[in-house]
Amino acid sequence: MSEATYLEQVLSLATSWRLFPCKDKKPLTPHGLKDATQDQAQVREWWERWPDAQIGVPVGANTGTFVLDVDLPDGPAALAALEAEHGPLPPTWTARTKSGGEHRHFILPEGLELKNSARRLGAGLDIRTEGGYVIAPPTPGYVWTQGKGRAEAPAWLLALLTAPKQHKPAPAIQNASTTPYGRKALEAEASRVALAPEGTRNHALNSAAYCIGQLVAGGQIDRVEGESTLLLAASRAGLNPVEAAKTFASGFAAGEQEPRKPESVNSVNKPPISSTPSTASTPSTASTSVDKSSTEPSTAAPESSTASTAEVSFFVDLFIEQATGTFTSFELCQWAGFSTRGQRVAVSQALLRRIHKSKIERVGTRNATFRKIETECPAIDFLTTDEPAVDITLPFGLDKMVELMPGNICVLAGEPNAGKTAFLLNVVRENMHKSQVHYFNSEMGAQELKKRLSKFPTPLADWTFHAWERTDNFQDAIRPGPGVINIIDFLEVSEDFYRVGGQLKAIHDKLHGALAIVALQKNKGTDLGLGGGRSLEKPRLYLALEPGLIKIVKAKNWRSHENPNGMQLKFKTVDGCRLLPQGEWYRDMSPKKNLRAVA
Repeated sequence: MSEATYLEQVLSLATSWRLFPCKDKKPLTPHGLKDATQDQAQVREWWERWPDAQIGVPVGANTGTFVLDVDLPDGPAALAALEAEHGPLPPTWTARTKSGGEHRHFILPEGLELKNSARRLGAGLDIRTEGGYVIAPPTPGYVWTQGKGRAEAPAWLLALLTAPKQHKPAPAIQNASTTPYGRKALEAEASRVALAPEGTRNHALNSAAYCIGQLVAGGQIDRVEGESTLLLAASRAGLNPVEAAKTFASGFAAGEQEPRKPESVNSVNKPPISSTPSTASTPSTASTSVDKSSTEPSTAAPESSTASTAEVSFFVDLFIEQATGTFTSFELCQWAGFSTRGQRVAVSQALLRRIHKSKIERVGTRNATFRKIETECPAIDFLTTDEPAVDITLPFGLDKMVELMPGNICVLAGEPNAGKTAFLLNVVRENMHKSQVHYFNSEMGAQELKKRLSKFPTPLADWTFHAWERTDNFQDAIRPGPGVINIIDFLEVSEDFYRVGGQLKAIHDKLHGALAIVALQKNKGTDLGLGGGRSLEKPRLYLALEPGLIKIVKAKNWRSHENPNGMQLKFKTVDGCRLLPQGEWYRDMSPKKNLRAVA
C-alpha cells in the first residue's frame, strides 16, 4: 500500500471516526486520545508528518462503543468457554490484529458505565471502553474480518462486565492466590491430562476441571491460573482448543459447586489426584463415582516405584520452557514437587538426555546448574535493507560528524556539574518536534524540571516531550521502536560498577529500533564513566564531558572520511541551558594519563 493510498483511507475513516496517530500502540501526540479529531486538515497534517502512523480510535461513551480484545494465546479458548456456558456472541464489527487476535466492537448502552479491564472475563480477554482506545484498520497488520455494523452485546456479557465478581457467585472463596497444596494438585492434574491416552483425553480433562473447580471454590487455586494451565495441558495432549474449552467449562462449573480444601495440616503437601464426581452432580461426560469422604489424597508427583519417563519428561520440559537464565536441578525438583530419591534420579536422567539433544547445557563446574540453549536469532538482511540513520540533532554539531542508527546507544559520561543535564535537555529541545522523545530523570522533580526548562527560549507550552521519574531498571520503562528517542539522566551506580555493561546491554536489547542516550557519572582525569571498559561495549557513540570540555571517546559510524575519535571541543554553559562552543573541534596530541579514545 502506497503512502498516498494509506493517507486517503485514513482521511476517509476520519469522516466517521475521531482519530489520532500512534506508533507501537503509543500515542504520538502530546495528549493522546484527547487529541483525537475528525478535522481533515489536522488528520492530514499528522499523517503527512508520520506517514506510517497507526490509527488510534477512542472508545467509550462519546463513541457509543466498547471493544472486546481477544488476545493470543489464551483469549480464544477463554472466549469459547464463556460462549459454551452462556451462548454465542452475535456477529459484529471485528478486526484481526497484527498479533492474530481480535477486536470485537459492540454498542455501549446509553447510561451504562463500563471500566477498562484486563482478564476480568478470563485469560486473554480485555475490555476497552471509556478512557481507552484501540488500533483500527487500515493500519498495516489490522484487517476487518466482519464489517456489517456494531451489534448489541448480549445481556450475559454486560452482566459479567458489571457484576462485582469475575464469574458467577460460587458457594465459597474464589480467585485466591494458589497455595502450595493447590499448586501441587494443579500440576498433577495438568500432567494427567497431558499424558492421557487417546480416547480418554476428553474425560481426563473433564474430571481434572471438576477437581480444579472444587479447589478454586475452596480458595486453593487462582481461577485464571487453573484454567490456563489445564487448557495448555489439553493442547499438549492434542485436544481441539474450542472443544477443550467447552469441556473445561462444563467440568469446572460442576466442581465449583462443591468447594474443597485441605482437611488437615498433614495434607497440605499431598494434593489430590482428581476425583470424578458422582452422577448426581457431574457433567454428562463423567461416569465414575467418587468417595467424597476420603481425606487422604495421594501425592502430586509420582513415587519412584511408579514414576514414568513420560511424566517426569512433561514436568522437565514445562520447567525448561519457562526458564530464564540459569537454573539448578534442585530448583526444578522443588518446583515440580519431586522429593524422593527415585524422582530426583529420573530428573537427572531427563536433564542429561536434554543435554545430549542440545536443549540445555551445564553452566560452570557445577554439574547441577544449567541454562536453556536459545538457538533462534533474527537474520541480518544486509542485502535489501535501506534503513537510514536516525534523524537526530545533537549539540555542538555532533550530528554532522557521526551517525546513529536505529537501535543504537549513546553514552554521555560526565563529571559532576559538567553540564550533562544541559546537554540532554538540548537534545530534547532539538528533536521533540520530529521524534517521540522520552526523558527519564532520577533526580529532578516536576518543579525543578519546570524551572530548568523555563530558562530556555522555548515557551513551556511548546515542550512536547514525555518526562518520567525513574531511578533504576530502565530497560523495563524505555519505549521501543523506530522514531523514538529515550534519554536517561542518569544511570545511577553506587556499587558493583562492573554491572554497568550488563545494564547497558539490557537497555539495548529492549530498544527494537529506538535510540537511547544514557548519562553516566565519571571521575575526574579519565574519559570513561563508572563501569570503565564495560561501559564501552554496547554504545556506538561515547562522549566524555568535563567542565568546559567535551570529547568524542568512541564513534563507530562516521559522517565523512575524517575519523572523529579523539576530537574535542571547548565550550561554555550559560544559565544552565545554553551551550556555547569556544572555537572549533580539534585533536589534542599531547599525552595525558588515563585519557584514551577508542576507535
